[in-house]
Amino acid sequence: MNKDVLVFNFASGERTKQLSEYCFRRLNYENIVTIDDKSGFTDKFKKCAEIAVNSKYEVFIRTDADNLVFDGLNDLLEKFRNDNVDCAEGVGHEYFMNCFRGATPHIFSRKVFELLHKNNNLMPDVQKPENIFIGNLVSRGAIKEKTYKILTNLHEYEQFPSKVCNSIQN
Repeated sequence: MNKDVLVFNFASGERTKQLSEYCFRRLNYENIVTIDDKSGFTDKFKKCAEIAVNSKYEVFIRTDADNLVFDGLNDLLEKFRNDNVDCAEGVGHEYFMNCFRGATPHIFSRKVFELLHKNNNLMPDVQKPENIFIGNLVSRGAIKEKTYKILTNLHEYEQFPSKVCNSIQN
């Protein structure tokens, strides 16, 4: 079912990188590209756009290496396809804050990455660039986005103390 989806996993020193990849493989996602380098989020996202437009895939999942996905992700993918949206997110459990909230992983249509690839300036270099980027595309009517009440992941579990401080600050 998930062989036609390309997963982008952003890593920056998380000790859960391999566990994150394993969780995806357990859900039958075979095509995983982990971007684990010193570049910032915005540059990683732009790399994704280039990879996406040069690929054969129509559906993409963008996540972070501190997200451990559950089978609700497959339910989210089904809703994404059935509702014909360009961006979908479910609900994640935030380990540190012990709460639930809308969160990555995000599921994107090819259209989202084509728009960014044509104009890299659409991705701002701000605190939460993905949220601003998607929000701007939605407000301009360029894409359709939806958040579903489907539990998709555990976020920020078993992180280094430096990551904990960064998470609290964010």
